[in-house]
Amino acid sequence: MPSLVEAAREHRLATLLVRPGGPDRDTEVWVGDGADQVGVRRSELQYLGAPEPASARADDALLRSALATDAEVLLAAPGEELPVGGLGALLRWSHASRRTQEEKTAEETAAE
Repeated sequence: MPSLVEAAREHRLATLLVRPGGPDRDTEVWVGDGADQVGVRRSELQYLGAPEPASARADDALLRSALATDAEVLLAAPGEELPVGGLGALLRWSHASRRTQEEKTAEETAAE
């Protein structure tokens, strides 16, 4: 759950995968006024500038974040066992691919 919440906060969700009835959907997360103000701990939201974080269900908070960032939402078919836990995502980019692009840019700059 922490990795999924972090990806939502960083606008990296391309597609949010939801399996209705999955056990993770009721996991408590914390939200602020902004769609990118979502965290697994209340203290994260205070760090992100949310003056009064509120408790929310994970599926509600992630749907809100996905819709606010134009991510698609895909519901799993009844009886489907994926995603494990009931919530998952396809990402726009991973941290590894982002670093790779930054490294390429740095190398191109250094070569000039």
